This record gives sequence, structure tokens and C-alpha cells, in this order.
Amino acid sequence: STTTSDTTPTITGTAEANSTVKLYSDTTLLGSATADSNGAFSVTSSTLSDGSYSLTATATDAASNTSSASSALSITIDATAPTITGPSGSAGDSTSSITISENGTTVSTFTANQTVTWSLGESADKDKFAIDETGTLSFVEAPDYETPASTAENNSYSVVVVATDEAGNESSQTVTVE
Repeated sequence: STTTSDTTPTITGTAEANSTVKLYSDTTLLGSATADSNGAFSVTSSTLSDGSYSLTATATDAASNTSSASSALSITIDATAPTITGPSGSAGDSTSSITISENGTTVSTFTANQTVTWSLGESADKDKFAIDETGTLSFVEAPDYETPASTAENNSYSVVVVATDEAGNESSQTVTVE
């Protein structure tokens, strides 16, 4: 099965030269195209909503002979970005904040409403943080409150946490750590 965030996927293949190729999900016609003189075709589907589909194709030649359906291609459409829950606020908020104890490195563990890959987005203090595969955000080195290392030099750090799902949809949350 293939997962994509493209709600109008393009399916390519080969059929009889100059035949009309029709793309289906079950019995619903999603699109059609004419194969070129070498039999290559490219059909862009009509818009599909999030979900799983079993796509097949038929080819009809100039004499109106229609092939049996191709073997099925399983595809999952996922155009919905993950929802991040951070240390404060509600799921899906674009910002959150947390205050941590001096000399500590662990900041917070972030969660999402689906399986994601965690990373850090561009931010003033990005290089001072790390995030692991479980969504645990931490300082690379414990901050020294007497000698602030934040960009603003005030012990208020800004970092962007990014969640990316299997289809490539991204969400981010800007976190203020004090």
C-alpha cells in the first residue's frame, strides 16, 4: 500500500497503444486518458478524500474491446496534518510554554494524534535543543541561569517542534522554555 498526501494522485502504466485507459476505485470512474503510440499512459484521479482505496484500470482499444480490470493498487490518501500536544494549551495549538528547573535538560515530551517523525524547525535557539524519536525535547546542555545562553539573553528560549506523518503532512508548535 502506498500512502500519499496528494488528493489527486497520478497513476502511470502501460496498455495497448492508443487505447483509452479508465481508472476506477471499485466501480467509481476516477479519470481516463489515452495511451500513447508506445502504450504509456498517465491518468490523474479526480479528488479523493482521506481514506484507503483499491484502484484498478481497464483499457479499451479502437475496436471497442475492453480489457479485464488490472490488478488492484492499494493507496491511502492522508492529507490531514498531525495534531501536536505540547506542555501547555490544547492539542493543535500553535504555541505552548513550560518552565523548567535550573540545571535540568529534559523539557517535555510531545505527543501527536498519529505516528510521526519528530524534528526541530528553524528558530532562534534551535541549536540548544534536541528531540528524540519519542517526542522528548531536551536541552543539549543544561542552561546556566546566571549566564543566559538564549538568543534574547534572558533565559527565555524559543524552539519550534515539528511533527511529520507518513504522508509528509507537517504540523509545528513554537515552544517558549523558561
